[in-house]
Amino acid sequence: MKFFLLILLASPAFAAKKHPKNSHPVDRLWGWECNRGYIQNRDKCIKVVVPKHGVLNEDGHTWSCKQGYEKYRDVCQKPKN
Repeated sequence: MKFFLLILLASPAFAAKKHPKNSHPVDRLWGWECNRGYIQNRDKCIKVVVPKHGVLNEDGHTWSCKQGYEKYRDVCQKPKN
């Protein structure tokens, strides 16, 4: 019984019916992916927080600092010389 339930939960047909807020269905194992500007955290999509002097990367799920700034933890700062 456990094996059948595992297959059912992992099937794209099952996953595609229910996807979290700020996501969209796709034809992959989980059946969904987060929209641009959000990142997957377990079974949810949480907003990517882009700091001042930062930009959302082309992938739509990560950020980088603008030219002239460097990433330090969760902020972009001028390099220390």
